[in-house]
Amino acid sequence: GAGAEDQNTPLQIGDTLYSCTAYGKVFALDVDTGKQRWMFDPKGSAPNWQRCRGLGYSETPLAADAGPQACAKRLFLPTGDARLIAINAENGEACADFGDNGVVDLSVDMG
Repeated sequence: GAGAEDQNTPLQIGDTLYSCTAYGKVFALDVDTGKQRWMFDPKGSAPNWQRCRGLGYSETPLAADAGPQACAKRLFLPTGDARLIAINAENGEACADFGDNGVVDLSVDMG
């Protein structure tokens, strides 16, 4: 309803399936059991169209001193309210070292 449509292609990395809803919620599911591992809610909104057309994924080796909160495996979620959010693919938390605590506002300097 309200212009929301499921238009994403799920992303499988190893034994985890990542998917997002029309309202931008991201779910990590075990591919064998379907059990939810975690869920991330960006708490976003869009004036007209509600869509999540997919997630991006990046894996980067970390330095030995990166610490336990570092995000070596990241999902990237573009939101309908013009944000790009980096999410730790292992636990569903925002990657604090990306943008402003995991979020980049894409509307900055757009006029």
